[in-house]
Amino acid sequence: MNTSLAYIFPGIRHLNKQRIVILKQNILETAVKNNNIITPEEIYVLCCKMNMEYNHSRRRKDVQVRQIAMFWTMQLIKRITFKAVGQVIGNKNHATVIHGIKTIQGMIDIGAYDIIQDVIEAGELIQEYYEKHQENTDVVCKTVAVCG
Repeated sequence: MNTSLAYIFPGIRHLNKQRIVILKQNILETAVKNNNIITPEEIYVLCCKMNMEYNHSRRRKDVQVRQIAMFWTMQLIKRITFKAVGQVIGNKNHATVIHGIKTIQGMIDIGAYDIIQDVIEAGELIQEYYEKHQENTDVVCKTVAVCG
Protein backbone atom coordinates (compact mmCIF):
# COMPACT_ATOMS: atom_id res chain seq x y z
CA MET A 1 0.00 0.00 0.00
CA ASN A 2 1.38 3.37 -1.00
CA THR A 3 1.09 5.77 1.95
CA SER A 4 2.98 8.67 0.40
CA LEU A 5 1.30 12.03 0.72
CA ALA A 6 1.61 12.46 -3.04
CA TYR A 7 -0.53 9.34 -3.49
CA ILE A 8 -3.19 10.61 -1.07
CA PHE A 9 -3.07 14.24 -2.27
CA PRO A 10 -1.93 14.28 -5.92
CA GLY A 11 -1.53 18.10 -6.00
CA ILE A 12 1.05 18.10 -3.20
CA ARG A 13 3.80 16.82 -5.55
CA HIS A 14 3.55 19.97 -7.68
CA LEU A 15 3.49 22.22 -4.61
CA ASN A 16 6.66 20.67 -3.20
CA LYS A 17 8.53 21.01 -6.50
CA GLN A 18 7.38 24.61 -6.76
CA ARG A 19 8.49 25.29 -3.17
CA ILE A 20 11.99 23.94 -3.91
CA VAL A 21 12.26 26.06 -7.09
CA ILE A 22 11.19 29.19 -5.20
CA LEU A 23 13.65 28.39 -2.40
CA LYS A 24 16.45 28.00 -4.97
CA GLN A 25 15.60 31.40 -6.49
CA ASN A 26 15.51 33.03 -3.05
CA ILE A 27 18.91 31.59 -2.11
CA LEU A 28 20.48 32.82 -5.34
CA GLU A 29 18.93 36.29 -4.99
CA THR A 30 20.09 36.59 -1.38
CA ALA A 31 23.63 35.49 -2.22
CA VAL A 32 23.87 37.94 -5.12
CA LYS A 33 22.39 40.78 -3.09
CA ASN A 34 24.91 40.26 -0.28
CA ASN A 35 27.86 39.78 -2.69
CA ASN A 36 28.43 36.19 -1.58
CA ILE A 37 30.02 33.44 -3.60
CA ILE A 38 28.28 30.13 -3.05
CA THR A 39 30.80 27.34 -2.51
CA PRO A 40 30.22 23.58 -2.31
CA GLU A 41 32.09 23.49 1.00
CA GLU A 42 29.57 25.85 2.59
CA ILE A 43 26.60 23.90 1.25
CA TYR A 44 28.12 20.66 2.57
CA VAL A 45 28.72 22.06 6.05
CA LEU A 46 25.24 23.55 6.22
CA CYS A 47 23.67 20.25 5.18
CA CYS A 48 25.75 18.49 7.84
CA LYS A 49 24.00 20.63 10.46
CA MET A 50 20.82 18.63 9.81
CA ASN A 51 22.51 15.46 11.07
CA MET A 52 24.70 16.22 14.10
CA GLU A 53 26.07 12.66 14.35
CA TYR A 54 27.59 12.85 10.88
CA ASN A 55 30.18 10.34 9.79
CA HIS A 56 31.23 8.59 6.59
CA SER A 57 29.05 5.54 7.17
CA ARG A 58 26.61 4.01 4.75
CA ARG A 59 23.66 4.51 7.05
CA ARG A 60 20.67 5.87 5.16
CA LYS A 61 20.54 9.18 7.05
CA ASP A 62 24.25 9.86 6.49
CA VAL A 63 24.00 9.00 2.80
CA GLN A 64 20.92 11.19 2.39
CA VAL A 65 22.70 14.18 3.94
CA ARG A 66 25.49 13.80 1.39
CA GLN A 67 22.97 13.35 -1.44
CA ILE A 68 21.03 16.46 -0.40
CA ALA A 69 24.29 18.44 -0.30
CA MET A 70 25.10 17.16 -3.81
CA PHE A 71 21.60 18.12 -5.00
CA TRP A 72 21.79 21.67 -3.64
CA THR A 73 25.36 22.14 -4.90
CA MET A 74 24.35 21.27 -8.45
CA GLN A 75 21.19 23.41 -8.18
CA LEU A 76 22.98 26.51 -6.91
CA ILE A 77 26.39 26.48 -8.57
CA LYS A 78 26.73 26.78 -12.32
CA ARG A 79 29.72 25.35 -14.17
CA ILE A 80 30.83 22.89 -11.54
CA THR A 81 31.75 19.35 -12.46
CA PHE A 82 30.44 16.20 -10.81
CA LYS A 83 34.03 15.34 -9.96
CA ALA A 84 34.56 18.65 -8.13
CA VAL A 85 31.35 18.14 -6.13
CA GLY A 86 32.40 14.61 -5.22
CA GLN A 87 35.81 15.72 -4.00
CA VAL A 88 34.25 18.23 -1.60
CA ILE A 89 31.42 16.01 -0.41
CA GLY A 90 33.06 13.00 1.15
CA ASN A 91 35.75 12.47 -1.52
CA LYS A 92 33.31 10.59 -3.79
CA ASN A 93 33.63 9.99 -7.51
CA HIS A 94 31.46 11.52 -10.22
CA ALA A 95 29.23 8.45 -10.57
CA THR A 96 28.27 8.67 -6.89
CA VAL A 97 27.36 12.33 -7.33
CA ILE A 98 25.20 11.57 -10.39
CA HIS A 99 23.48 8.74 -8.50
CA GLY A 100 22.90 10.94 -5.44
CA ILE A 101 21.34 13.75 -7.44
CA LYS A 102 19.11 11.34 -9.39
CA THR A 103 18.04 9.69 -6.13
CA ILE A 104 16.99 12.96 -4.50
CA GLN A 105 15.29 14.16 -7.69
CA GLY A 106 13.44 10.84 -7.92
CA MET A 107 12.28 11.12 -4.32
CA ILE A 108 11.02 14.64 -5.01
CA ASP A 109 9.24 13.42 -8.14
CA ILE A 110 7.41 10.61 -6.35
CA GLY A 111 6.56 12.84 -3.39
CA ALA A 112 8.58 11.22 -0.58
CA TYR A 113 7.53 13.62 2.15
CA ASP A 114 10.41 13.00 4.58
CA ILE A 115 13.07 13.52 1.91
CA ILE A 116 11.31 16.61 0.57
CA GLN A 117 11.21 18.08 4.07
CA ASP A 118 14.94 17.40 4.51
CA VAL A 119 15.70 19.06 1.15
CA ILE A 120 13.60 22.09 2.11
CA GLU A 121 15.19 22.25 5.57
CA ALA A 122 18.67 22.19 4.03
CA GLY A 123 17.67 24.89 1.56
CA GLU A 124 16.33 27.05 4.35
CA LEU A 125 19.59 26.62 6.29
CA ILE A 126 21.54 27.68 3.20
CA GLN A 127 19.29 30.69 2.65
CA GLU A 128 19.53 31.72 6.31
CA TYR A 129 23.33 31.48 6.14
CA TYR A 130 23.53 33.77 3.13
CA GLU A 131 21.09 36.25 4.67
CA LYS A 132 23.27 36.57 7.78
CA HIS A 133 26.64 36.86 6.04
CA GLN A 134 27.23 40.02 4.07
CA GLU A 135 30.51 38.84 2.62
CA ASN A 136 31.83 35.40 1.89
CA THR A 137 34.24 34.31 4.61
CA ASP A 138 36.44 31.26 5.05
CA VAL A 139 35.03 30.48 8.49
CA VAL A 140 32.62 27.86 7.18
CA CYS A 141 35.18 26.40 4.80
CA LYS A 142 37.52 25.76 7.73
CA THR A 143 34.81 23.75 9.51
CA VAL A 144 34.63 21.15 6.72
CA ALA A 145 37.00 19.04 8.82
CA VAL A 146 34.33 18.88 11.54
CA CYS A 147 31.78 17.28 9.21
CA GLY A 148 33.98 15.29 6.90
